[in-house]
Amino acid sequence: MWVFSVLFLLSGLITIVGLFLLIPKKTRTKGKQISIGFFLVCLVSYAIAPEKSYPNDEPGTITKAQYKQIKDGMTKDKIINILGEPHSKDDDINEWEYSGINGVEKKSYASFHFDPDDKLEFKLEGGLLSKIETTDASTNDVPANEDYTYDIEFAIEETIGENVNWDDESKDVVKKVEVNDNIGKNDGSKLILVHLNGPIALTGSGVRQKVNEQTLEIAKALTQDDSLDFEIDSITYWWYLPLTDSYGKTKEKTAYKISLERDTLENINYEDLAYVDLPTIANQYNVLFNDQE
Repeated sequence: MWVFSVLFLLSGLITIVGLFLLIPKKTRTKGKQISIGFFLVCLVSYAIAPEKSYPNDEPGTITKAQYKQIKDGMTKDKIINILGEPHSKDDDINEWEYSGINGVEKKSYASFHFDPDDKLEFKLEGGLLSKIETTDASTNDVPANEDYTYDIEFAIEETIGENVNWDDESKDVVKKVEVNDNIGKNDGSKLILVHLNGPIALTGSGVRQKVNEQTLEIAKALTQDDSLDFEIDSITYWWYLPLTDSYGKTKEKTAYKISLERDTLENINYEDLAYVDLPTIANQYNVLFNDQE
């Protein structure tokens, strides 16, 4: 798009130069040729310039029809081809959000969560196709999803601690907690997403072992927490570590992604977690770095 803009601008400037050349008698013929020629270039540039890089009237927006076009497994490039650039991005959790247009509610949104390969893992919406749940304390005692996030964060901190030490830097164990309605099943169950800073005061495969232990301990705590008065359809964990790339640059990145779905959560023997083989039973178990060194 910028190429056509530059071409259009240059053509316009040269056309102006041609108009000035019309004034002196000696350059009048040349000026006429330049003016006409580059005026035509301007018209052609404008005609063939591609349309705006987003399909709707405003960038970062999405309609109900567009939301239905987005399917699990799509790449980010494919989604951009359909929707244009998102309204906002959260690179820490690999999430994009778009503002809704003409949804069932005035303020609506759609969010897209990507896996480590930047392919769509799942999508969520609020107010676009379905109404956003609201809680009126005077008439409804059912907690909102945001209320559950505090209960979950507290349960995690009670189970594995509030802080972790990264090279003498104290960091909160819990980065972010999300609770989302399972719109696909519409059975009142919810999806729990937890983003955690992992333990690094270990070497080699010791990190993986500790992550496995804490993942199971958190699953036990959440499935047995009476304050979470809903069916847990799945718990997905993103464990972050300070990882160093081949160029020697260290950056906080997702090191493990683990997902436990309802059937798996129900079959775990929580009374003897030491014998649970998490990599085998997990519905998703991704190690995103070499933890065998």
